[in-house]
Order: sequence, then structure tokens, then C-alpha cells
Amino acid sequence: MKSEQIKEIGLRILGGILISAGLAYGIAGESAEFFRYFVLSGIGYTGVLYWLSQRKKENARVAELEELLDKKQTDERVVLLEKMLEESDGVMVEQEEVIKNYQEMLEEASVKFPCNCGNNMFDGIFKPMEETVVECDYCKTKYAVTLRLETVLIAEPLEDLNIDKLIRKNTEQ
Repeated sequence: MKSEQIKEIGLRILGGILISAGLAYGIAGESAEFFRYFVLSGIGYTGVLYWLSQRKKENARVAELEELLDKKQTDERVVLLEKMLEESDGVMVEQEEVIKNYQEMLEEASVKFPCNCGNNMFDGIFKPMEETVVECDYCKTKYAVTLRLETVLIAEPLEDLNIDKLIRKNTEQ
């Protein structure tokens, strides 16, 4: 045993003797009764000390269990927060991809053309077949911009391709 524990036990025994003696002296009128009450109060004191020590042990165990429960709850919270962070990272990656796709689409839809002064480039998204007024930041000239969509045929029309023509081509070769 440690010296602190021995000292505590000694103080409890001394305190028990003093309390028992005080109670016995106060209750007993004669010396024969004094010893009887002294022994009874000593037994009572010992019982109370035992009860208090057991209660302290129970309280210590309850405190230990509460601490473990708090730690478990904290661990569960940490796991929950980690899952939430992983999910938010995934969402952020998806959002970045969507933003990147939109930027690419805007770049593809954007029209760039120079001003006649040569010092400025007009850049923007203009609606087809609608007049848009733009102003050069350098020379302050205003322009009306209208995008016209034209189609150009790259292959021969189907009406021109007939069987006779194909046969002539193949026989000439």
C-alpha cells in the first residue's frame, strides 16, 4: 500500500475512535454503558464508512461509463462528420465539372471579332438574326452586329444522283 493510503486509513480509524468516544460519552451516564455505546457507535461508524466507500466506487464506475459513452458519442460524431465531408467533396467535384462544362459551352457559343480601329476585340454571345449594338472601348465607335446563319451544301443533292449518271461513271472507268 502507498503511504497516503495508510495515512488515510489511520485517520479514519482515529476519527472513528474519537466520534465513537464522543457519542458514547454523550449517551452513557455510567462507565459500563460507556463501553457498550462506544463499541456500538464504532460499529455504526465503520458501517457508514464502508457504505460511503462503496458509493464512491459506484460513482467512479458511473463516471467512467459516462466518459466512455461520451467518447463513443464523440467517435460517432466524428464518423458522421467524416461521411458528410466525403459526400460534400463528391458534390463539389460534380459542381466543378458542371461549371467547367458550362464554361466550355459559353466559350464555344461566344463570338469574337475585331473593331475597325484594330485596338479592340468584341467578345460576346449574340443572338442570331437579332441586331445588337456594341461600342468600342478604344475609339468609342458604335456598331450594329447581326449574326446571319447561312447553310452551305457540301455534297451533291440526291436528285442529281440518278442511276443513269452512276452507270455512265462506272462504264467510263
